[in-house]
Amino acid sequence: MIKKIFFLSLVITAMPSYGMEFVKKMLHKSMYFRIVTSGIVGEAITDASLCQDDRKAKEEQLTEFEKFAKKFAPPKEVQETIEANKKNMPRFGGRLPGSNPPLYVKGDDIARIQNADRMRTCIEANKLTTVTVPKKYLYKVGDEWRVFAEYIRPIDEGKSSLSFQEVQDLTTVAEQTGYRDWANNILRDKNIDKLTIIDTEDDSFAIGRYCIDEIPVDCKAQYVFGLMFFIDRMDEKTKEWCNARLNEHLNNKDGISEEHKPLYDSTQFDDPTIDFKKAEREFRMMQRRKNLLNIFEKSCITDENDKNRCKKLVHTIEELCHRLKTEHGATSQAIEDSKLKQAFDYWKSVD
Repeated sequence: MIKKIFFLSLVITAMPSYGMEFVKKMLHKSMYFRIVTSGIVGEAITDASLCQDDRKAKEEQLTEFEKFAKKFAPPKEVQETIEANKKNMPRFGGRLPGSNPPLYVKGDDIARIQNADRMRTCIEANKLTTVTVPKKYLYKVGDEWRVFAEYIRPIDEGKSSLSFQEVQDLTTVAEQTGYRDWANNILRDKNIDKLTIIDTEDDSFAIGRYCIDEIPVDCKAQYVFGLMFFIDRMDEKTKEWCNARLNEHLNNKDGISEEHKPLYDSTQFDDPTIDFKKAEREFRMMQRRKNLLNIFEKSCITDENDKNRCKKLVHTIEELCHRLKTEHGATSQAIEDSKLKQAFDYWKSVD
């Protein structure tokens, strides 16, 4: 199966090199969804019912992404700010110059929005009063989706002492979300005087600076142990409470159970009206498809019918890639490498 998708990828990326004649031959009626060469067979999806099922599934996924984009669309004043600054907008990095209200540009990782929303739900569900998460938005700039975050005005750059209540609230967040990227990501917002968790990418729920080797990586004890990063900012009473909480988790099965997954791998705090995983999968498929279609735009293909056939073939490859990942366990990186880098390298060597 991997060889099949790899070969189809080679054919696709060969188009700019071999030109119009190669494309027309490849797209000939009998070869439209089946390509055979040098004993290597590349088969696209020929079963019409399967194609229909996949297209139906894709439409359902797209619907989830549309729901997602609608929910996290910025309010009017934020949209106006983005539109006024879109000409000089960086893809990622820091504050958007000239933005008012001020915004951070955070690339296209929609997991940042998902995890921020999940954390906000967790904070509200537990009625935590000293911790918050900035609002994050999704907005299309040109033909690219971008993530934006509220700008935080920190009081002390994360150096002030933490109160007993603040540590308790942070502990609840850690236990229930698995957050552990505490270094430089907890700032006291002077506008609301609350501890604000600013970074919510998936990696923020991966292994942090502090980890206990003898127990599972993902468990409540590990999450609470990560809060030792703040030990110098706690008074003696707070330190004692935090240590007692950690020992409580270390000495019972629930505290070291791997059932308490980090936030990105859990649906506990997901919006019940949106399938976040489907929305993200559809978004990534859209991004990959856009990258492949850009190859065609830069190629020598000028006939509109051939362009449309090429696009259909790209969509078929995307469907196959999705099935490789979900049904056969292929990694995203392996698929990306086979579709792009390896294909280009191959055709460059034989051209």
